[in-house]
Amino acid sequence: MDVVVVGAGLAGLVAARELRAAGLDVVLLEARDRVGGRTWTAPFPAAGVRVDLGAEWLSPESHTALTTELTRYGLTTTQPPAAHHGGEISAAAGPVLDRMDVDAGRLDFDDPGWHRAAGDLDVSFAAYLDAICSDPDARAQLLASAFALMGADETEYSALHLLHEFAGFGSARAAFENESHRVAGGTDTLAKAIAAELGDTVALGQAVASIAADGTVTTTTGASHSARAAVVAVPVNCLAGIAFPAGMPLPDPHVGRAAKIWTRVSGIPAGTTSTSWPSLIETYAVDGAVAAFDLRRGPAAGQREATAAGLEARYPDAELGEQFWHDWTADPHALGTWCAAAPGQLGALQTLADHPGPLFFAGGDLSRRWMGWMDGAITSGADTAARAGAFLNGAPVSHARG
Repeated sequence: MDVVVVGAGLAGLVAARELRAAGLDVVLLEARDRVGGRTWTAPFPAAGVRVDLGAEWLSPESHTALTTELTRYGLTTTQPPAAHHGGEISAAAGPVLDRMDVDAGRLDFDDPGWHRAAGDLDVSFAAYLDAICSDPDARAQLLASAFALMGADETEYSALHLLHEFAGFGSARAAFENESHRVAGGTDTLAKAIAAELGDTVALGQAVASIAADGTVTTTTGASHSARAAVVAVPVNCLAGIAFPAGMPLPDPHVGRAAKIWTRVSGIPAGTTSTSWPSLIETYAVDGAVAAFDLRRGPAAGQREATAAGLEARYPDAELGEQFWHDWTADPHALGTWCAAAPGQLGALQTLADHPGPLFFAGGDLSRRWMGWMDGAITSGADTAARAGAFLNGAPVSHARG
């Protein structure tokens, strides 16, 4: 065996595909009974629709690696009736947006080590906002819009990570107001298409217990897969559950912990959106269902009750029914939602992405570009495959760029 890939999210699937295309012998191990990782589209029978329980949004102009993959497999995107994800920003917040753009302008989005250019901005977003925004209404609006991007507590995630998003979108306003699209048929259609191409390269229900320094991977059932290299493409927050060689520079968990709860509804037209702060931060409706985003807090039952109460207050004339969600924060194969880096964590994430082999690390959490996005998972997977291929061919292994 040449390479064992661990994790069949988008990064692992793309890495396995590219390694196999290079003529290498590859196996892809996935702990779940499905592919897709934190992309998961499932039927919501009570509402009569299929919904994305995890990753859902993309910006075609910015997320070009993802759109290229969709085109490759004959998939398309759709633009929902409400185009803006996160809402429009008021004029009162304009001076703060201008200041954010100045700070984001210090970052080169295409530089893998972008975080080094502005270490003074690697503070919590709450602390950063304290220094540049005194208007309480503007602050609340900015916190709500930032949550749509980061999905984390503003006292826990790095302003520098958010500013890098602004650099990628071109401005803070563009990041908050960009036109958002969905993948037609659901986001996991791409993962399923790649997995279909890989065929029996993918092995489901194979949770990994340990990975040795030589690339040997052992599952929780005791099965051993010897290989010349391993690509680890599981969420950063799950790495601590795998036994690695001593000294492996594993980063602390990221702080992304959003709750996305779907509710059957009638009386809320598709395309209806709302934002507020600090609870029931964002809602948007599709035919037959409404999605509500909030910070994941406390017991799961309490989270669901709070969402139901918030929706009843916000839409008093609507008829609300059953709820449907996946608790990613409690999911042992995710332990969080998309990556939101804590202050001081960005360097550790790059160090792990740069690991020179025979153990390589990939994923949206480690992307040097769209960290936390589906696009970042794709670029990281492709880049890590190239780096692993170079290692196996005895060529120099470059630093991560994907």
